[in-house]
Order: sequence, then C-alpha cells, then structure tokens
Amino acid sequence: MEHHPHSPKVDAQPTPLPNQPFFSWLWDHTALFVSQIVAILGFVSFFASLVYYVSGSHVGESHGSEVVNPNAIQVWVDYAHIVFLGIFIVVLIYLLDINDRGSYRASQVYSRVFNEALAPIKRDSLLGAAKAQLRRFKRYFLLFWLSMLALYISFALKHNFQAVPPNENLLIRAHLAPLGQLFFPFLTFALNNVSMLFVFMCFTVLYSPSHTRQSRKKQRRMANYAKFVVALLTLSFWLLLLPISTEGFRKEDLTGYVAFFDALSGTLNALVLALLIARLDSKLIGLPSWLICVLYLYSAVQPLFVVFEQPGYAFEVIQTFVLIIVFLLKIYFFLIIVYVLQTGRVLNYLFCFPFLSKRVDSVFENQFEIRVREDPGHSFVISIFKRNALVYRDERHHVSRRVCDKRVRELREIAKASSSYRYEQECGTYWVKVVGPEQVVCESTGLRSEDEASELISESVESIPYCKYDRG
Repeated sequence: MEHHPHSPKVDAQPTPLPNQPFFSWLWDHTALFVSQIVAILGFVSFFASLVYYVSGSHVGESHGSEVVNPNAIQVWVDYAHIVFLGIFIVVLIYLLDINDRGSYRASQVYSRVFNEALAPIKRDSLLGAAKAQLRRFKRYFLLFWLSMLALYISFALKHNFQAVPPNENLLIRAHLAPLGQLFFPFLTFALNNVSMLFVFMCFTVLYSPSHTRQSRKKQRRMANYAKFVVALLTLSFWLLLLPISTEGFRKEDLTGYVAFFDALSGTLNALVLALLIARLDSKLIGLPSWLICVLYLYSAVQPLFVVFEQPGYAFEVIQTFVLIIVFLLKIYFFLIIVYVLQTGRVLNYLFCFPFLSKRVDSVFENQFEIRVREDPGHSFVISIFKRNALVYRDERHHVSRRVCDKRVRELREIAKASSSYRYEQECGTYWVKVVGPEQVVCESTGLRSEDEASELISESVESIPYCKYDRG
C-alpha cells in the first residue's frame, strides 16, 4: 500500500489580516477592568452617600415639592466621572509607550492596499515615524482626559458649594457681584475649550501625519491656529462683558450671556469631535459602523452643554440627564479609542495614509502632464510639463505614437524610484536626469540651485508616475 505525504491545504482566497474584533478585544480586558471598577465602588460609595445626605438635605428644603433632587444626582454623577476619568488617565499613562502592537501588520496592509512591497530599510523607517505619531496621538488623548478631569472637578465644586443665585428681579450694579457669579461658568467654559483643543490636536495627527517636512509644517500650523482660536474664544468671555458691565445688568442678562458662550463652546466641541470621528471612519482603521454611530452620538450631545448654567428645576433635570448620558458615552468613547490604538488599527492608518494621500493628490491635484508632439520631420517627441511650463524633455525622436505609448509606460515605471534621478551642474546651472537601466530617458530644463533640483526630484517621484498623458 503506497502512502503519500499530506500536502498542506492552500486557501483559494487570501487569508484576511488578523485584526481582533471590538468585543473580542473587550472580553480579553473585561476581567481586569471589571475587577478594578468593583474594587473602587466601595470606596466611592462612602463619599457619594455622604454627599447625597449633605447636599440633598439642604437643597430639598428649597424644593420640597419635587420628588427627585437633581442636584444630589448630579453630585453622584460628578464623582462617578472623576473616578472613571482617573482610571482612564492611569490606563493611558501605562499605554503611552506601548506602540508595537500590530506593527507587524502595517507593511502587510500597505502591500495589499498599494499592491507593492516596501524595502526592509524603508519599512522600518516609516514604521518608526508612524509609532512616533501614535505616541503623539496618545499624549494629546491623555491631555484631553486630564482637562476633562479638571472640568468635572469644577462641576463637583459648583454643585456642592455654589451659592444660591440672587433674586431674578434684583439689579446688579456692583462689579464684584457679577464677577463672583461668573466664576464657575467661566471656569467650566475655559476647561471645555481646553478639552476641545486637545481633541483637535488628535485630529491634526490623523489629518496630516508628519512623515515629511511639509506635513510637519502643516501639522504645526494647524496646531498654532487652533491654540490662537481657543485662547481668543476663552478671553472673549470677559472682553465682551466689559462694555456692558459699566451700565449694570439683570440676572437674566447674565444667564443669557453665559448661555450664548456655552452654546458656542458646545457646538464647536461637536464639530471638532465630528472631525476626529470622520478620520477614525477610515477603511485603513476599519471600525464597524455601529461603533462609529456611538462616537457620533457622543459628538451630537455636546451642544446640550448650554443647559449647564440655566436656572430652574426643569433645566436641572435636563442637566442631570445629560450628565448621565455623557457619562455612559464617555466610557464607550474611551474604550473604542483605546481599542483602535492598541490593536494596531491606528498604526495601520498612520503608516499607510501618507502614501494614500500622495496617490490621491497625484490623481486629482497633479500639475504634471506628459505630452507627445509631432515635429516637422514627422517624428514624435515626448515632453513633460508642469502647469503648462516645460520641465523635462526627451531628446530622442520616435517613429510613431504607438512607440511613444511604450516609452511613456517605461518612463512612468522608472520615475517611481528616487534612485532613477541624478542632478548635475555646469557653471552654476543645475539640471536633473531621469536615468533608465541603459540610458538617459529625459533631462530637465535649467535650474538655479541644488535645492530646486532636490525639490524637483521629490515632486517628480510623487507625480510623474500618475500624471495625465496627452498623445497629441
């Protein structure tokens, strides 16, 4: 009886890249996460109960007819926020330098997306740059939660110690009275703006990963503009108050003034969060649609920040409801972001997106064009233009357009590699040569400096392989 060795089974379809689903990842971390939460619940319940009886008793005297005491519930939710935000911060500090998870998959994703492999040296260099960007994203994300912790500490202080507001018909003319009444509204407004700034900084990392000098400049420029806008917005809270404070204003004027800035801050927060979530909705990250919906829901509730400084029992109930909903959404927001950070999904994005962006720009914003023209001798010449100005010329003459088509295909392949370019100089004039396996394919027009030659080479590598072809 003849025995044949078993041959390995070969799948007809390519094996999908391993990428742990959200619930599978969450289940792996559930035991530790739940045990930590249960461990602190006993510690927290003592302080929460104490706050409930202290604050609930004196507030209940003024609202004896209401069944529910919103202020007491708000204090509970404030302290729950503080506890969980503290946990989030500790987790992010621990994960700040753990950026290798999923790095083996980044080059595989690149190969599947662009149908080409990277040289090991270039792959390692790009992977190092992507990891540096991932750490920067984590640092901004950590600063976001630190600012949120400060915000909810201020909420807890306000709900516990803020004085009962004066009678609504009382005319406030003294300068110190409105300043004191605006202390907590300004504090929460400023901290909300700071948290918005760090969310935008996270967005800048995903919008323009700084792999090149140009992208680094773009990222810094966006960050500086954002800092200026946030500083101006925060200072305007007091600056716009100065012209009307000398004439005096009623309490309802203060309430409307604060409501305007709360609505503005909440709306801007929603827009900035939506920008970040839109980047996380990339196919390179691959989040399921229902997780993206959860993130957008967190963004959608931000404009409700306007009710946080409104007086009245109805607004207190709405504020309590918003605090509870936002508390749950914050947990989901944190878990989803940490999930994409620690499973390598964001690393895939940071590794591949700069190349994808260049390809898109090369197709839709490409200023280069390859042209074929017929000379008086009935031969054909290939030239390369940029913005209708001659950049490269081919000195060879070809017998037909069909031959030109073949040469152009060869030129596109050669132009993909930076090693195909050489620059030379004579008497202060520089020019770039595009060199094939056996001969010079084309040469550039005269350039004034070595920097111009280097810049032209960089632009040519990115644009010539994908530019438009005009056969004439």
